[in-house]
Amino acid sequence: LLFCIAADFSVILIIRRTARSTELAVRNELLEEQIRSEEAYYRQLSSTFEDIRAMRHDIDNHLYTMQALLEEGQMDEAKDYVMKMKEEDHARLLLPGCRNTVIASYLEKKMTDFQDGGLLLDMDVTLPSGLSVTNPDLICIFGNLLNNAQEACELLQGAVIRLSVSYREPYLRIVCTNPLAAKADTPAEEKKNRRIPELDRGIGHSILRTMAERYDGQFCAETVDRTYEAELILKTRKE
Repeated sequence: LLFCIAADFSVILIIRRTARSTELAVRNELLEEQIRSEEAYYRQLSSTFEDIRAMRHDIDNHLYTMQALLEEGQMDEAKDYVMKMKEEDHARLLLPGCRNTVIASYLEKKMTDFQDGGLLLDMDVTLPSGLSVTNPDLICIFGNLLNNAQEACELLQGAVIRLSVSYREPYLRIVCTNPLAAKADTPAEEKKNRRIPELDRGIGHSILRTMAERYDGQFCAETVDRTYEAELILKTRKE
């Protein structure tokens, strides 16, 4: 009996250590991806400074046009011109509601990766800066959700994956949905090789539940009408 108890205890320790090492491997990979995204972001930011002179020239032209319309009393035309300028400026920003530059650069990089893989990432992100949730934890959360969704849709060219992020103090709500292929479309011989073999839905869910517990929130996932939805709610605050 003592031998069986000791054996069971050893198995539990091995499972816990394996789960911990797998989680660390996932976090390290996601942090490396974050670093690459930040480097790309700051390279893009540096190149933007070279365009400042041209942008100022465009602004002068816009101001000149609005001044001319106002001097001629064409108020409606001036309002329409301003609205079009605002729409064009809003369209240039992929994530206008994301005030966290690190997360914005990461998600924009993921959008490009999805497009390269024949998938569409539709994002509606409202994320303030300075939340008590750390950037590494946010990267871990978004990475798990999006990587799982991407792998689930590898055989569904043109599939749309949706990510919704909203903040209503003190709760941050993150929802990721993706379509699921029919069983006939995913035969066993076409199973994909994962970047990290242990990173399946189970491990991903375990990490997300850990995040929910860390921030006094909750995590749930369900499949409805061949659509997989994962929802994570975190209790956080502005610092």
